[in-house]
Amino acid sequence: LLDQVAQSSQTTLFTVLIAAYGATLARFAHQESVVIGTPVSGRNIIETEPLVGFMINMLAIPISVTPTLTLHELIIQTRHTVQESMSDQDLPFDMLVDQLNIKRSLAHTPVYQASLTFDRDDDDTLDFYDLSVDIAAHDNITVKADLATILHLNTRGVIHGSFVYDASLFGKATVESWRDAFYALLEALLVSQDQQLSHISLLDLC
Repeated sequence: LLDQVAQSSQTTLFTVLIAAYGATLARFAHQESVVIGTPVSGRNIIETEPLVGFMINMLAIPISVTPTLTLHELIIQTRHTVQESMSDQDLPFDMLVDQLNIKRSLAHTPVYQASLTFDRDDDDTLDFYDLSVDIAAHDNITVKADLATILHLNTRGVIHGSFVYDASLFGKATVESWRDAFYALLEALLVSQDQQLSHISLLDLC
């Protein structure tokens, strides 16, 4: 079902998910823009494909969430943003931080404090009602963001994942409400992409 939403907007499932994730984060942060970190393989040129080793680079994707946008407009806007961001994927994240002259801190990751990881097999299709996301504190899984959402689509076409969070900043009940808000926004996408973001009630969940 979410694949059909992506196809109708001529984009990828990843774009739909990061658009909904960004809108959810923006809502509970009371902001109109957020930056989300996402890993990229670093093997997008033929010379690097046969190389062995860890070549993951983090890409910072800004998501703009104006309340008057419809869900469809949000996806289209995010599609363009993702495409533009992907054109810079060869720039090492540490170099980006240096170029922006951002002061580093041991307390949090520079540029972004939330991340989204998504991987899938191209032959799989996704039924939203087969999406299952668990909650895990930092002491269970090591991540480099205050909030990291990790989603994987398995060979049966079922998405499994976790919201991994910094337990010193957030409580489990709070993160569970954010997960439920993410679900609610995805469900709204399935009902109608013509809904304005401002008309979708998530505040009782966030």
